[in-house]
Amino acid sequence: MAKQVVPLYRLANAESGEVILTASAMTGFFVSHVGVPSEKIIFSSASLDSSCAMGTPVDDIELQVLDVRGEVLGSYYVGRVLLRAADSCEESKDLTNVVASFYGYSSPYPHANEVWQRWASLEPVKLGEWHQWPTAWLHVAQKVWFRSGHSAKKYGSETDVAINGAEIYSEDGFFCALGESVNGPGGYYGATLSGLADCLSGSQGVNFPFRLHWKEISSSKISLGWEFVDHASSVLTDAGVLVVFE
Repeated sequence: MAKQVVPLYRLANAESGEVILTASAMTGFFVSHVGVPSEKIIFSSASLDSSCAMGTPVDDIELQVLDVRGEVLGSYYVGRVLLRAADSCEESKDLTNVVASFYGYSSPYPHANEVWQRWASLEPVKLGEWHQWPTAWLHVAQKVWFRSGHSAKKYGSETDVAINGAEIYSEDGFFCALGESVNGPGGYYGATLSGLADCLSGSQGVNFPFRLHWKEISSSKISLGWEFVDHASSVLTDAGVLVVFE
């Protein structure tokens, strides 16, 4: 018996929800740099799920990322989309590969596809999984967090949380580590300093403020720079968080 192909991506009308296409994989959308056009995006193991005509542009389209249950994890509004067959096969509802043009829209997270696949499995996220691709992980975690209805705030009841500067090599890694320490594996607690301020503002309540033990601070000052460490600690302390450098 052939293994069932589980769709990971779907194109749908942003307003009506009408599905245009589903596919198990996609290449060409997650790129290395901002501003790189996505003129040729290839959907693999794709199927047309509507009467959408190949070769005719369709507007108001959303790219959705699905989990193994077929529920939407996150989405990207891409606007106008043009679909065409990737080879000489005739138009049908059972296509293998489909080429899409998003008219220059792209997402500058080259490893987001791998991270989306991990989240789509619905297997529990483990501590430290963000280490391999912190930038893509932070991007996906933020999208999943808000799509699932979470607010930008602290959910855990812990009064003491910790991050380890020796394991953080970038600003994105700092926010991944902070999100994990405050809201658990896969948790989100800001993706920028202004986003962190928003999370702190929304956290006012019974579980706030808290103490943050910033371990190996000397390593953070080297990898992140004194200025970022100073700004981050100021944002935290201004909100009432006790930052303990260790």
